[in-house]
Amino acid sequence: MKPFREFVEQRAKERAEATVTMYDKEVLISTIPDKSVGIEAYRTLRGNSLAYELMIPKYTDECLAYVARHYAANCSRRGTSTYDGALVEFIVPEMAKRLERDKHDS
Repeated sequence: MKPFREFVEQRAKERAEATVTMYDKEVLISTIPDKSVGIEAYRTLRGNSLAYELMIPKYTDECLAYVARHYAANCSRRGTSTYDGALVEFIVPEMAKRLERDKHDS
């Protein structure tokens, strides 16, 4: 059990210490308020896959819709014959559209 516990502790430490580069400055992700990073800032982000995962709650609704579309456009599975394909082709774009529409309606 000790190796698993060490793995979990190491993973928690990595998440707590994760950083991104935004506007050419290194930033500790845990210090960024949720829903505070817009599209302009997103376009300047640099980081590893863990950093991008941890950044998702940090995006504004508009930015999250932008990111969802960007990710969906770069997925390789298409069509409705798979769950992945349905997400990429229909569900994510619809969710992004609704987020944007709700944002403009309020």
